[in-house]
Amino acid sequence: MNAIVADTNKRRVPTSLDVQRIRAGKEPRGTLWRVGNLSNLLRSDTLRGYLVTADGSPIVDDAGRRVRRAEPILTDETWRALQTQLSDRATNRKPRPRVKGLYK
Repeated sequence: MNAIVADTNKRRVPTSLDVQRIRAGKEPRGTLWRVGNLSNLLRSDTLRGYLVTADGSPIVDDAGRRVRRAEPILTDETWRALQTQLSDRATNRKPRPRVKGLYK
């Protein structure tokens, strides 16, 4: 994921924050992508077209059905496969060695 973030920043792909500013007619701030931002985006149901709150909770209508705002970018099958891959990567991560002198 680090390589994707580095490449995205190198190519100056705007973050969602900068896209919102551009759509509002404002100057983008040049906000950099971070691994956490990309991870949150890839885990979001918005990729399937659903509305979610700021904390990622689903928005439902009066009948309790999920509200879809847009056409999905990913099919449900592809999104589920992506979630499996992300979860497997998170589970199988090796701990980073600590740098001496930085932590007590």
